[in-house]
Amino acid sequence: MFKSTLTLVACLWIGSASVASADSASKQTGSADDYHFKATLTDGNSSLRSVPLTWPVMSNLLQKDLQDLQVYNADQQAVPFTIRAMSANKQTQKQTRTLNFFPTGDIEKLGTILRQEADGQRYKTVKLIQAGQQYLIIDNPTIDGDKAPLPLQKLTLDWGELGHWMPKSLKVETSDDLTQWQSVAIEQLPYRLSENGVILKNHELRFKQSVKKRFIRLSGAEDFAPLLKALKQVSGDYQRVSVSRSLNWNNVDLKATENSRQFLYETPASLSIKQWRLEGLTTDSVYKGRLYTRSTERMGSKPDNWSFSQSFLQYSIQMNDDLVASQANTAPNRVSPQEWRIDLEQEIAADTIPKLALAWEPLELVFVAQGKAPFEIRYGSRNAQAKTRMQLDQLLKATTPEVVEIASVAQLSAVAEKDTGSSYKYLLWGLLAAAFLMLLYMARGLLKEMNSAD
Repeated sequence: MFKSTLTLVACLWIGSASVASADSASKQTGSADDYHFKATLTDGNSSLRSVPLTWPVMSNLLQKDLQDLQVYNADQQAVPFTIRAMSANKQTQKQTRTLNFFPTGDIEKLGTILRQEADGQRYKTVKLIQAGQQYLIIDNPTIDGDKAPLPLQKLTLDWGELGHWMPKSLKVETSDDLTQWQSVAIEQLPYRLSENGVILKNHELRFKQSVKKRFIRLSGAEDFAPLLKALKQVSGDYQRVSVSRSLNWNNVDLKATENSRQFLYETPASLSIKQWRLEGLTTDSVYKGRLYTRSTERMGSKPDNWSFSQSFLQYSIQMNDDLVASQANTAPNRVSPQEWRIDLEQEIAADTIPKLALAWEPLELVFVAQGKAPFEIRYGSRNAQAKTRMQLDQLLKATTPEVVEIASVAQLSAVAEKDTGSSYKYLLWGLLAAAFLMLLYMARGLLKEMNSAD
């Protein structure tokens, strides 16, 4: 009985020790000394500051989602910060054109049109107007040769003598063939209000959504009629807004393998790679190959199989006085750090191995300058995680941060080879499982002894 009790105590001690060891192995302290790199920032005057995250920072992060990055003041106190994408570039294309228009009288002269029915054998007449309604049809033609016409955002109606006018019954429709009409929602109505010598007017008819159809039809009851008599000109305002984000490009070295046609590269954990290309191609060179990827997060020591990602053709050809080079390739989508393997179809000399150029989405770090300067970014750790990263959206809506720069970068300690700790973790859990089974076995023995004693 005493021996069994000692065995039970030993099993419980082994199990608790295993759990404690597993917890200590995954413990994350997050102090300033837990990071391998330091980037000192230039000083500023504002309490809210931002700094672009450069390649030396981004390429040395060791965890996903920029978790191994923290901002400290001169007293090594962590300060609040957030990370966001750099501001996008907004480009606006505008154009204003005078348009032809046909009021009710002109439409009546057109009368009816023939429309082919679905069977393709018969035609039926379609009236352009209905009795009791006032109409204005505006022609919105596409400029010849314009493959990407700008969408129509609003109409400007210029009129002559017009008294008090507010078209409450106005309806706006669009069509490509004058037979099938689709209603359009209106954001702003034209009007002219005159009362006691005060005149308020608006010449714009603004749509809630842009219009791309060929014809626009305005119709209404008697309250629409005064405009048709006074209207002199209709112009259309066209606009397209495109938003684009610039990408940062950096070159990295490819790792040669025993196969002279095969090269490797491991993407940084927190880098959002958008495009890639081979850089430093010699003139009149052509590289054709395939890109394979696999996740760096593998179970145990068993590697994952390589997955085919894309075929590529990279070239740099001299044509008369111009150098014609290939476009960059779109980077494969990923949810975790990846190893890349580039297989070329031809052998290349060791001294002509091209660089791998990576385009990545630029980010900036915004922090609250609490405490003494200089402030610094500590980064690069397999275990430590930021303690003061938070959402500052409301603060950023109210103010614009002062931009500072990275003054210097220093490596504080060597980065050890990646160790997943899988084998150690499995050993601990194996000991725990063995202890649990032994506990069950001892419990069974104790029950037998108790039964035999009875």
